[in-house]
Amino acid sequence: MIKQIFLDIETTGVYQTQHEIWQIAALVYIGGKKVDSYELKINPVGEWNSYAKEMCKVDLSEEVSPEEGFHNFVDFLKSHVNPFDRKDKYHFYAYNSPFDEGFVRSFFKRHDNNYYGSFFWTPSICIMKMAGEYLREQRKHMPNFRQGTVARILGIDVDEEKLHDALYDVELAKQIYDIVNINK
Repeated sequence: MIKQIFLDIETTGVYQTQHEIWQIAALVYIGGKKVDSYELKINPVGEWNSYAKEMCKVDLSEEVSPEEGFHNFVDFLKSHVNPFDRKDKYHFYAYNSPFDEGFVRSFFKRHDNNYYGSFFWTPSICIMKMAGEYLREQRKHMPNFRQGTVARILGIDVDEEKLHDALYDVELAKQIYDIVNINK
């Protein structure tokens, strides 16, 4: 059965070597049915980009340490994938997946864990690129290709106040995926 994980992360900036994940959200689908959701907030120890902090409306009242957060995330991944079975992995979906995938890979490396590939198939699947193909005729009329803009163009109601919250964003990404994937 195909296992899909839709992920969204919020970070302290845009550089994987310099910045960290502070929020992770995921939706797990197995055989096309939603079986789980996940959200975690981490109290990062490194530097923050001021724009990232302002844009994400950071609330770390329920945060855990980076170490505890990493182990929590890996335990969640293990709840649906056996990392010792080479044929049991998630297909990784995200809006702008290279960004999210890069940070998740860095998250593994920061915690001296070389087993990212035990959980995820390569390559990740970029919902933004799928939407780019789907909206190619409309693209020239769009002011940008941010997730909120794309969602609105596709007829999805967007709560501007919730954008850049990982759980809201991953749910929005899944809605975009459902539209552009079904209507290919």
